[in-house]
Amino acid sequence: MRLTPTKRSLGAALGGGALLIATCALGISTASALMRPKVARAEYREVATGLESAVAESGRHYYIRYCASCHGWDARGEGAVAPVLTTKPSDLTRIAQHHGGKFPMDEVASTIDGRKLPLAHGVREMPVWGERFGEEFAGDPAREQVIRGQLLMLLVYLQSIQR
Repeated sequence: MRLTPTKRSLGAALGGGALLIATCALGISTASALMRPKVARAEYREVATGLESAVAESGRHYYIRYCASCHGWDARGEGAVAPVLTTKPSDLTRIAQHHGGKFPMDEVASTIDGRKLPLAHGVREMPVWGERFGEEFAGDPAREQVIRGQLLMLLVYLQSIQR
C-alpha cells in the first residue's frame, strides 16, 4: 500500500524524528543541563554537538536536493543553473561574515521560506521554498511543522558551513 502524504507520520517526513533532534541540537531544552554539575555540562555539550552534526547532515541532504543547482555543491554561488539566472546566487558560506560574524538565523529562514517577503522589488528568482516544502502535505494539520522542520535542518547545515 502506497502511503499518501496525509498518512505519513511527521517523524518519517522529517527523516526519522530529525525535528526532535533539531530542537535539542539548538539548545531549546538546555535549562536542566545547565543546572547539573560541570561534568554533566561537558557531557551534554558532547551530546548536543553530536545531535547538531546529525541535524546538519540531514540539512545537507535538503541543500543538495533544493539549493545546489543554483548555489553549487560547495554553496559558493556557482551552481549549474547560475549562469542563466539574472541575479547571481549568493555565496552561502559567507552569510555570517556579512553579518558581523553572526549567522542571522531568522533573516535566512525568512529569505528561504519566502512566504512572508514583500514583492515590492519585483520578481523573486529564488523559489518560495516554504510553499515547496509543504506541497506534499496540503491539508495536513502537521504541514506547518513539516515546513519548519525541513527549514530548520537546512538552516543548521548552512550555519555549519560558514567560513
